[in-house]
Amino acid sequence: MCTWVCIWYNKVNSEGGAQPCSSTKPLDFAYTLNEAKNYQKQRKKVARIHEKIVNARTDYLQKISTEIIKNHDVIGIEDLKVANMRKNHHLAKAISEASWSQFRTMLEYKAEWYGKTVIAVHPTRTSQRCHACGHTEKANRPTQAEFVCQKCGHTDNADVNASKNIKELALAV
Repeated sequence: MCTWVCIWYNKVNSEGGAQPCSSTKPLDFAYTLNEAKNYQKQRKKVARIHEKIVNARTDYLQKISTEIIKNHDVIGIEDLKVANMRKNHHLAKAISEASWSQFRTMLEYKAEWYGKTVIAVHPTRTSQRCHACGHTEKANRPTQAEFVCQKCGHTDNADVNASKNIKELALAV
């Protein structure tokens, strides 16, 4: 004879039938997940791992921002709208993990400490404008990594061309 007990029943009678429990709480789940010791141990392990990742990222940003500030008098950066960029669900996690706003904050307060200048350049068409001739066209950037000017034929890495445009705009201010 097979006997089974529903979680809402805690006693089995002599005929194999279950008798209802007097309490409304099931015996199998007498405690919540938050009270489980193994769950708490695993939660703490995960929290420690996340803390190490945050500390490593902050340490790297501190070191690289200090190096940039010490070696350059004028720093030009794009004034990117990070909140708008995070709306793209494909890039949101990578953008958040990069800590761009934290990096910019570090650059700005360290520049103040060392007497250097940080200039935020408006990002409009910095990646579509040819650094050689100044021609701006969307077709200048056929791929994410390549830049080919439709007017003068200048070719370059798209990021290098954009950085030259940002430098030019920052020095013009």
